[in-house]
Amino acid sequence: MTKHSVYIASDFRNKDFCRTVLRPAFEAQGFTVISRWHFEEAALDSILTDAQRATVAEVDLHDVSVTDGFVMYNPQSMHRSGSGGRHVETGFALAIGKPIFILGAREPVFHWLPEVLGCWPLDHLTAPAQDTIADARKIVTEIKALMTEEDKK
Repeated sequence: MTKHSVYIASDFRNKDFCRTVLRPAFEAQGFTVISRWHFEEAALDSILTDAQRATVAEVDLHDVSVTDGFVMYNPQSMHRSGSGGRHVETGFALAIGKPIFILGAREPVFHWLPEVLGCWPLDHLTAPAQDTIADARKIVTEIKALMTEEDKK
């Protein structure tokens, strides 16, 4: 059985949800989660130097480049908000041939490309309640099956 890795992208305001709900759901299915931004302390709107901002971007793009699959958590409540970094990361993942999975709302036309292997409209995934964790685990199981199918191609 192939062990897969994923990068989980989202708006920085969703960092805790990504770290405490999505990350454990993927890890429970044997995935390695590459996203180091889940453990960053400072949001980019805080006081960072230009060099620090560049380093953050370089780390994130590196993490996307070494992962097997790209997951974007994009709840409807985040539609057209935030810094847009998750969309840049998605475009980068598309450009380098990563399979894309969207948890939440599709936004730009690029989310309808064939490289987007799945989209789950998940606005009910908002807090680490028991149902949310169970839903996240079910979706991760589906993503794992899709990535395994991709391995066979």
